[in-house]
Amino acid sequence: ARGIVGGYMESFEAIGREAARLALRILAGGSPESLPPGAVETQAFMVDGRQLQRWDLDEANLPPGTIVRFEQPSLWEQYRQEVIAVIAVVMLQSALIAALLLQRRRRRSAEESLRQSEERYRNVIETQTELICRYLPDSTLTFVNDAYCRYFGRSREELVGSPFVELIPESARAAALEHIESVGLAGDGATYEHQVVRPDGSFGWQQWTDHAIPSAAGSVVEFQGIGRDITDLKVADMEVEQRRKEVTHLTRVAILGELSGA
Repeated sequence: ARGIVGGYMESFEAIGREAARLALRILAGGSPESLPPGAVETQAFMVDGRQLQRWDLDEANLPPGTIVRFEQPSLWEQYRQEVIAVIAVVMLQSALIAALLLQRRRRRSAEESLRQSEERYRNVIETQTELICRYLPDSTLTFVNDAYCRYFGRSREELVGSPFVELIPESARAAALEHIESVGLAGDGATYEHQVVRPDGSFGWQQWTDHAIPSAAGSVVEFQGIGRDITDLKVADMEVEQRRKEVTHLTRVAILGELSGA
């Protein structure tokens, strides 16, 4: 560690190369006496890199072609591959973390959009004056809005899970189930009128427009209906029909009377 800095001296590498060159020529068939003497430069400027560092000497000031021996490699030269591998791993992990964060942000955004859409849908449904419900092919209710609950005087918990045909007079239930089956087969919306039993036990009339809701495979799994009370309209129609019958009867009686008198 305390040797000379360097100087112009013999290079063992150069001497070895020249000796090897001569040996190869002799092995190739040449005789030693026939080999012409050659002037080979076997000396060079050589310095000890450790001494340069010790005495804080600038390598740039050395003569051109100076050979630096025992030069201490830098940390980068010693651990370049390890550093590159660590940087690559860190960059890969950073990319994965960024991708996961972006995916989570997109998922949260999608979930928030879905929540808002569902909330808007629920608000629209609940504020409708029409009766809205969803039900299975056997008429079991899966959803009812507030207007539906108010009409029948029951809570949502009481209605959901029970067949809505129980709210129809027994004599009209078979026709209602046939209507459901026809909507499922046709796949299009259909309008249907039927009687219902109101909370006070009296009969009313409702008009429903039903649509089938298919699954991804195409089979009908549920129905959605939008209905309204048409009891007053039905009563008015029945009164008009009754008046028509009365007028027809009176007209016939009058005609018969005239004919009899004649």
